[in-house]
Amino acid sequence: MKTSAYLRPMARSLESIVSVRYTHKHKYFAVRTGLTILPKFFDEDNGTIRRSHPDNIKLNAVIQLKRSAVMNAALDVVLRGLEPTVDLVRDQLNGVVSAPTKQVKLHEPKALPPVLAPDPEPRKKGRPSKADLAAKEAARTLTEPVPTPVLLPTTGTSRRFHELLIMYGNGSVHDAASTKKDKKLFVKVVHEFQAWHDAPMEFAKMDAWFYERLAKYFLDVRGGFNNIFGKRIKELKAFLRWCETEHNVKVHQAYRKWKVYQEEKEIVFLTEEEIDKVWAIKHLNGTMARYRDIFVFACITGFRWSDIIRSKQMVVQNGLLTILTQKNRGNAKVPMTDRIRLILDRYNGDLNVVPLPKLNLAVKELAQMAGLDKPVHYYRHKLREAVVYEEPMWKLLSMHCGRRSFITNSFTKGFSVNEILEMIGSSDAKVLGGYLAITGSHLVQRTKQLSE
Repeated sequence: MKTSAYLRPMARSLESIVSVRYTHKHKYFAVRTGLTILPKFFDEDNGTIRRSHPDNIKLNAVIQLKRSAVMNAALDVVLRGLEPTVDLVRDQLNGVVSAPTKQVKLHEPKALPPVLAPDPEPRKKGRPSKADLAAKEAARTLTEPVPTPVLLPTTGTSRRFHELLIMYGNGSVHDAASTKKDKKLFVKVVHEFQAWHDAPMEFAKMDAWFYERLAKYFLDVRGGFNNIFGKRIKELKAFLRWCETEHNVKVHQAYRKWKVYQEEKEIVFLTEEEIDKVWAIKHLNGTMARYRDIFVFACITGFRWSDIIRSKQMVVQNGLLTILTQKNRGNAKVPMTDRIRLILDRYNGDLNVVPLPKLNLAVKELAQMAGLDKPVHYYRHKLREAVVYEEPMWKLLSMHCGRRSFITNSFTKGFSVNEILEMIGSSDAKVLGGYLAITGSHLVQRTKQLSE
């Protein structure tokens, strides 16, 4: 049995992940150290960071701590009178006891004092470096007690499935906070599904029949539609791919053919007359007035919420209000109007004054106050089955409707597709498909113009 450090390349990045590999009888598993580094700074022969890296001492200490933690887990398995196989050492490291064997509380790994050499030069006060954070995390994982042993399903394959599911739910150092939150929710949903499924989940059973069970649960039992079902299938496929690529797990290849259903949500839009009705609402308290102003601003600029809350970065140039969009890094620019200027001046250029969840609720209330209650018919789908719904317009409105309102109204006023793309800061005409609503009245008007 031995441990070694090596690099794993990352997609879309010049840096690679530093991992530690445990090997026993030609089998191995890997754990991440939390470090990423350019390959030129890594000595593959010794599994260490080269001296040319400014933080080589601290980074090498992090690697050594992780290797010690893995080796301690292997030694604990030996002390229990067992062969330190890859599966047992992995379980020991994760605090897992397999069933149906006798449950034995695992020993805590022997703590090594996290003695780290100081930086060659004193570091300035401020945010800690990546090396500092990784060293702190490595020392914590080495000295903390092993979590309470978890009793997993009886078969080895189902135990492995749930072990990797828990690891996946914890996320990685490269995940954003929102991604980690989504992964934890995904793990919770999988556990809820298994409670209903009432059968072990195994990689070898990810076939067409299992897909049908997923469809029955999310569409019939949970009462969802294609969007939520498609989202869960997409998440599950991402998890299975991660198991294949990161942990060399063999998965039934039928999962690659699972269809990810999608459907276009009915995003209603407001005409300019309807926007004026919302703007003209009187006798609003201060909070509701702010909700109205921000929603109207979205309708007359087409800016996303992520850009509106960054309104301090907006600049007026040659009569155009411009901002570098956060989502696609495009340069959005819309004609500066009196109403846009009035709203910006009212809040001293800072429109980050309301929370989005409460704003979405307030938009519906404002639309109801403005009398926007015409019936809207739309479809939701369960696989290929369509279900028709009818709701008053105000119930379907949200902050995102502002962008569709701007794009549709611009098209109705005669702006070309290229001009609209220039205003919203995009170069891909496909993005307009989800926003542009061509109304019947517009088609009638264009027909008259062409016939004259």
